[in-house]
Amino acid sequence: MTFYALMERLKLYGPELSMHNTEAELLSVEIGAPAGDPEADVLYVVDADNEAVPALLGKRGNFLLCGGRASSDSANLLMLSECRQPDQVFRMLQPLFMEEQRLASYAMRLLAVLSAGGSLQRIVEEAMRILNNAIFVFDAGFKIVAAAQEASSLDPHSQQLIEQRYLAPDDMKAINHDKIHERVLKSPEPILIHNPYYQGKRIVSRINLGSKNVGHLGMTDAMRPFVDSDIRAVAILRDVIAQRLQQDEFNRNSRGFHYEYLITDLLDGKVAPGKQLEDRLACADLHFEALLYVTVAELARSTSVVNPTFIRDQLETKLPGSRTILYKDQIVVMTTRREAAPIDREELERLRDYCVKGGLYCGMSNSFTGVAELPSFYRQALRALELGAGTENEGKPSLYVYRDYAVEHLAEQFRRKELPEIYCHPAVRALLRYDEKTGSSLTATLHEYLLCERNVSLAAQRMYLHRNTLMHRLKRMAEIAPMDLDDPNERQYLLTSLLVLQNRQVGKCP
Repeated sequence: MTFYALMERLKLYGPELSMHNTEAELLSVEIGAPAGDPEADVLYVVDADNEAVPALLGKRGNFLLCGGRASSDSANLLMLSECRQPDQVFRMLQPLFMEEQRLASYAMRLLAVLSAGGSLQRIVEEAMRILNNAIFVFDAGFKIVAAAQEASSLDPHSQQLIEQRYLAPDDMKAINHDKIHERVLKSPEPILIHNPYYQGKRIVSRINLGSKNVGHLGMTDAMRPFVDSDIRAVAILRDVIAQRLQQDEFNRNSRGFHYEYLITDLLDGKVAPGKQLEDRLACADLHFEALLYVTVAELARSTSVVNPTFIRDQLETKLPGSRTILYKDQIVVMTTRREAAPIDREELERLRDYCVKGGLYCGMSNSFTGVAELPSFYRQALRALELGAGTENEGKPSLYVYRDYAVEHLAEQFRRKELPEIYCHPAVRALLRYDEKTGSSLTATLHEYLLCERNVSLAAQRMYLHRNTLMHRLKRMAEIAPMDLDDPNERQYLLTSLLVLQNRQVGKCP
């Protein structure tokens, strides 16, 4: 606490100030004269008539004199000549200094998280544990980039914010009520707001990097009522968040100059394959192994609040040999591997598990061998995500790998350009007509039988049929539409036909 802040608190007593150390910062308050030399960060509340005062005035220290005036060539003096009750002044100041110590401890805890490399989300969670209120951090586009709260304490609007991850049109109308947003942008310090559109009160602050507004910080009183020090606490959190964002900006620029900008230009088609690309790669001193993969995480589809920096770190950890960039509200991961060490199934399962638990949608391409092919395989990763999220697990968050959907993609491309029925195997068309007429499921049975590579026992088990029932169906198929299932070309034709006509299949096994 500064002497100037104390003067504001004691203004009813008509304080006078004599300063010799203008940078003095006071951490605690004591009553009476010190036994030895005064400590540099302690304020001593002393009766001006105390016999020790003349000696104290010759020392470097901080003194509040009650009931008189004095002068000193070395001490900082705050004088209350009209107040002769040092005990009363001490009791009034002691809670202020205790609160100051609490804020200092809070700031140190946040700075410890920051210095340890903690993410924005981690900083906000630490702040919530100390302040015991819900906290939200928005970027300049009013999308949540970090949040911490206890779900049981959230008001309906805060719960909606968590689910939507951004301010809806009604919210934009609300924050412009009484020029709230304008006031927040103009205020150098957090402001207390009671918006009639929402329950409770909020403390809101702008977040600036230099002169640029990059977002907003808000804290609600849903978990406990605000106290006077909460505004300063939010200001401390805001400054730590700005430091975190400044670090992210520095890291992005320092590594991005050589890598991120090149990959972004390549995806945007601003770098042509050939000598231009080779020169850029050489300039950036980038080297890739024989195999490359592209993984795309769509942040906008995430079912939970995300911190891009944290997710980038996690993806690079889950896929060793990876580098990430932020591109069009996505995280694009480029993974490079030696030909003898491709991404294996165990790595895929770990990454898939992370996506499911973290509410993240990711698509991964096949491997390729030249960075010039990146744009094509980036689109392939997006296609895997589109096909997988649209058909599997009811569109739940997961990792969707293109090789699992390649045949489906080929069939879809065919259906877009041709009328499938014309090119399909006559036997498949005949079975479809029979199923539609009788309500049977011979077409689906044939599909499962071929997928099991004509293993009758396995196919019967997968379809929950008795082996004899399956054999009877196969015999019936042969009567309706003769097929040479010993011919591999015939089997491939049948499988492809079943795939491109899958939307017309009626009934499912058994």
